Amino acid sequence: MSRQAAGSGAARSPSGGGRLEEPATTVTDWVMAVCAGAWAALLIADGQRRGPAGLATVVWGVAFAATALAALLGGVVHGFQRRTGEVWAERLWRTTVHAMTVASLALGAAAVLVFPSAWVRAVGLGVLAGKWIWVTARLVRNPGFRVALADAAMSLALVLALQGAAWWQDGAGSLPWIAAGVALSGAAAAIQAREIAPHPRFNHNDLFHIVQIGALWALYRGGLLLTAS
Repeated sequence: MSRQAAGSGAARSPSGGGRLEEPATTVTDWVMAVCAGAWAALLIADGQRRGPAGLATVVWGVAFAATALAALLGGVVHGFQRRTGEVWAERLWRTTVHAMTVASLALGAAAVLVFPSAWVRAVGLGVLAGKWIWVTARLVRNPGFRVALADAAMSLALVLALQGAAWWQDGAGSLPWIAAGVALSGAAAAIQAREIAPHPRFNHNDLFHIVQIGALWALYRGGLLLTAS
């Protein structure tokens, strides 16, 4: 979903015919969109089936739905930005990064909802809302992928801390899966930051997407075990 490399990648890619401008990046983005969308549907259905106890799982599913939208639009930008034109590419990209912040907000909110204390919930949701407003304001001025990625990292760190507290209090079974998902997301972020590319036609964006799909699967499994108090 990173547009940072999209411009340079597109400059090296042919734009003629019906070819994608960055085929590997586009396809891996869309694979992630399909996976995240399917897991979102399963999470929301499972949470709704459990009633009030499944609220955290439903909100976790909303995060996956926002992730699916971000990946879908990110793939469009990577694959078609020359043909969409600069204005529409910019609009699509802005929607992409804002969808990422919604996903981060929903992940944090779901992790807060597992706590029975109304005070903890109110403070936690207030902090998350403040962070979302601050990040959104920054992205309005400069829709950089690294800003959205840093926001996701902060939310995942908060989720991990909250899950650790929930495990300490009630032995939350979701912690191992979510911890694995956070670790894989950290590895994906490192790939993106260091621009680790295994092949000229499979760059750091593509590898980032593949590792992040693994992270999403672990987070999906953890989300199924969340229980709102």
